[in-house]
Amino acid sequence: MGEGVVAPTAWNFHGVRMPPSREFIAELRSLIKKGKRVYLGSYNMAEATVYAHDAVVRLLFRKKAKPNFPSHQPHRQVVSPGG
Repeated sequence: MGEGVVAPTAWNFHGVRMPPSREFIAELRSLIKKGKRVYLGSYNMAEATVYAHDAVVRLLFRKKAKPNFPSHQPHRQVVSPGG
């Protein structure tokens, strides 16, 4: 990995993983389907993946949301999967 890139094993973000495809995956665990993963999209950048996950969490849980970056106020622009 290049300088400044955090190894995937060091990540502590909820809803973000990096499979062997080397793209970051955003997902949620379904409350309805007994914990099955709900795919939110794949992204080239870790930061975009975390923000996409947080945006969905905020939409679904409103005031009870627990995003990775609680102080970050998202823009109204939708982040598109794939970078």
